[in-house]
Amino acid sequence: MSNWIEPATSQETAVVSTQAVTDILLADDFALVRGMLSELLAREADMRVVGAAANADEVIELARTSSCWTSRCRARAASR
Repeated sequence: MSNWIEPATSQETAVVSTQAVTDILLADDFALVRGMLSELLAREADMRVVGAAANADEVIELARTSSCWTSRCRARAASR
């Protein structure tokens, strides 16, 4: 009788990530700063840059058209 444990299959060892991802819209008037911040944040597993803008008008437009802009965020912004 063998005491060996059979190795798990790839389905059994699959890890499901439950970590939430934060969507980020970058805003800075310097393209170099936006680029560097984007690169730094791309290294973080729990952050995702979904857009970058050079001014407030661009941020607002990106936020309105971005898929990360949920109905909950829209409702909160409309109440202000």
